[in-house]
Parts: sequence; structure tokens; C-alpha cells
Amino acid sequence: MPLPKSATPSRQAENLDVFGFALTGEEMAAISALTKADGRLFDGDPNTHEEM
Repeated sequence: MPLPKSATPSRQAENLDVFGFALTGEEMAAISALTKADGRLFDGDPNTHEEM
């Protein structure tokens, strides 16, 4: 989970407003299309893939 950081009170308020938007059905479909049927984002095998 990302932890937003700011020293400016107005930016802190903006960071807390996580429910101040809505996604359209088209945007949701575009996000859903990024993943494969098994939930992976690419062909990496979780048993052998190393990030670093």
C-alpha cells in the first residue's frame, strides 16, 4: 500500500480524499483487460520468477 507524504496541509487533505472520484464502466473494463485470466500481469511463473 502506498503511503503518501506531504508537509503541506492542503496536499495532506487531498491525499486523504481517496473517495473523491469514480471510474466509468469503460475505465473499469480497461483496467480489467490488463490482467490474464489467471490473474497474472505477464507470463512470469510465481514459482521461478524473481523481481530482483
